[in-house]
Amino acid sequence: MDGTGALTDDFGDHFDELGNSLCSGCGESSNTDIVMLWQSILVSERLLDFQDVDGYFGSQTKAATVKWQQRHRLDDDGMVGDATWSKADDRLQWNGSVLRYRSGGPFGFVEFHRGDSSKSRDGGAYHLHKIMQGDGVQVFERGTRVHHRGKTVSQR
Repeated sequence: MDGTGALTDDFGDHFDELGNSLCSGCGESSNTDIVMLWQSILVSERLLDFQDVDGYFGSQTKAATVKWQQRHRLDDDGMVGDATWSKADDRLQWNGSVLRYRSGGPFGFVEFHRGDSSKSRDGGAYHLHKIMQGDGVQVFERGTRVHHRGKTVSQR
């Protein structure tokens, strides 16, 4: 996923690039990094578990998305469209050298590096770096592995 310009519209920018919503059965919603990004947000909100970050927008991701949308007072259709991405944009903040999505919990966040090797806030691709759940204890960091359905999926 790429971001340019202001931080507060990066997810919405990607929706425009994608051309459709993320959902069960939608294009670009199976085995993709953008689904993993969305699932990471759901993990930080304690709506999914770490092992559910698999890149597939299935029934668990849809159910968690509905809960996220209800929590943020959006239409709860279970699809990650423009309104959902825009609401997620509102929770982005620049924190030193990284970009964070702040969850509703006291400790939860998703940490991204934005930009290439410079990690500048001026733009570039997002790279998932860390997920922290709201309890401040559960952590996923880049380079670890997620196990799903008997296979190991390496994180970039």
